[in-house]
Amino acid sequence: MLLFVYGGPLSRAYYGVSSAIASVVAYSSSLAFALYPKLLAGAKSDDVTLSLRMVLMFAMPMLIGAIILSEDLLLTLNPAYGAASPILIILALSSLFASLSSIFESIIMGVENFDAVAKVSFRRAFKSNLFLLLTLQYVQAAIILPPIYLALSLSSESLLSALYFALISCIGDFITMMIRLFIARRSMPLIMPWAG
Repeated sequence: MLLFVYGGPLSRAYYGVSSAIASVVAYSSSLAFALYPKLLAGAKSDDVTLSLRMVLMFAMPMLIGAIILSEDLLLTLNPAYGAASPILIILALSSLFASLSSIFESIIMGVENFDAVAKVSFRRAFKSNLFLLLTLQYVQAAIILPPIYLALSLSSESLLSALYFALISCIGDFITMMIRLFIARRSMPLIMPWAG
């Protein structure tokens, strides 16, 4: 909403077209939808590693493609959008972070196993990692909204407004992803399959 109010129509256009292309990277997380029911049934760490490997197998080439072809992809939509190439690169990274975050969220929710229990006490829910997970998005919003407001109110150029908005949001998504990774590792041991 802040970008719509302070950024202006051109800033919204830069951000919107970049977001539409970058969101393709986040679709890779749909390959891990089967992880949650497996975790409820008692999956092992190897199942998590396999899901992460499958998601990264698609997400990384899409991310690299979005980075290398960012200007060309935007130019095919409109020649004026070529200037938004850095925004597309940042949003593609942000989509990768969102994709990995959704996997870590599935791990946390699957290990907590609230769906399999008929009655859950408020005390147990409050002390669980699930409560921490659900409050994380509000903490993220409280941290990134002031810098976004400040950057957008001080910037008068449309491209810079959209760039600042994307950059601050990406940093927030990265920090949130790392916190979710920490909580997921606390819930169950997992190995990130970066190499092979």
